[in-house]
Amino acid sequence: MLATANGPLDVRTETLRFATASSAHSAYTALTREVDALANIIPESAGPLGDEAHADHLLTTSPDGVPLVEVTLTWRITNLVSVLVVRGRDAGTGLADALILAHAQAAGER
Repeated sequence: MLATANGPLDVRTETLRFATASSAHSAYTALTREVDALANIIPESAGPLGDEAHADHLLTTSPDGVPLVEVTLTWRITNLVSVLVVRGRDAGTGLADALILAHAQAAGER
């Protein structure tokens, strides 16, 4: 939960394998639309991470007033759809950090 991410960096990742690239594309599209529809989400570019890639940024404040950030990266490489979520203190982490982790993961998915 982002509101309690006032501590060490929290990183979560998941990769789903589909039978075809077309099925993976459909899942990727549905997932990115679902996340983009959440309140206070800021869509961002993930750059050239995979065949398709998308980023979302969410800012909030912890109960004790610390600014917190959650970055969600979603990408597709052929028939794989991956999601990486990084949570932590704002200014302590962000999209650039999440992209470093995502590019390392994506390299193993090619």
